[in-house]
Amino acid sequence: LADTALARGVRAWADAKARRAHAMNAPLGLRSGEAKNRTPGGNGTRLLSAVRHLVDARLLEEKALSGPSFDLACHHAASLPEFKRARVVRVNQSWRNFQLRLAAVAAGKILIMPFRGLRDLAVIDPAAISPDHYAEAVTTEGARKFGKMLDIENTKLKVDLFVIGSVAVDPATGDRYGPFGTYEDLEYMLLRELGVVDAGTPVLAAAVEAMLVGDLIAQTDGQRDEVPAEIICLPDRTIRLQDRAKPSGVDWGALTERKLSNDVVRRVQVKVGAVVPLPTAQSSSLPEPTELSAPTPQGDAPL
Repeated sequence: LADTALARGVRAWADAKARRAHAMNAPLGLRSGEAKNRTPGGNGTRLLSAVRHLVDARLLEEKALSGPSFDLACHHAASLPEFKRARVVRVNQSWRNFQLRLAAVAAGKILIMPFRGLRDLAVIDPAAISPDHYAEAVTTEGARKFGKMLDIENTKLKVDLFVIGSVAVDPATGDRYGPFGTYEDLEYMLLRELGVVDAGTPVLAAAVEAMLVGDLIAQTDGQRDEVPAEIICLPDRTIRLQDRAKPSGVDWGALTERKLSNDVVRRVQVKVGAVVPLPTAQSSSLPEPTELSAPTPQGDAPL
């Protein structure tokens, strides 16, 4: 894949952001309430922050923050048989996976990309876009311009590969700590409810060596995201894990009031006829990340 000016600009921006955060002794990209949004209790929140500091320091030390390493991991993932045979690929919106999103549309695959905070899910069909616009289309703003929003009520799409974000991932178990405040896990579970994702859909995390953290659960006092990675794709090797238990759907009673009020969540709830128990005091009091909305583009029919 060409090293486009857009890709170089994204990496330069991310580098500057990371170095500012590191200089201020702040975890890279940690939004207010993100760690607290995970399972409460013990030292988990502080330990998650410590793990993130560790990974950030490793990335900066290895100069792998946005050098060729992440692009190489994406290119390697695009060479895997799971990617090659996929017709529909879901890839998160992280700048680190930009090249993998680009590889998907360049290979003629339908790309599903969420907006932060699960405000909506963009469906990007390369057949409807000029190749000159592929690189722009797989960015957040470009997805609004060139994509159409997933028609949750009527979609017939089936995801063949689910690429999930990770800040840290355990190479022995696939347990992971992701960058988007558990919204990716919620998205996975909602898609399971709809049948867009099933138990056989492989979950892949593209990573670099600095992101591998052994005994992740022990190091974070049991804190980790709910959807493990079954395939960990590094620049020069692939780790495959067998029989990883994944959520089969949404635990509606565990959702916070804010998540229950999310439009995508409400639409799935209505679609599947889920009965939502009254939220507990604990679940309704947890703070959540503040996210920017991603409105549906005017004039676009959903897919």
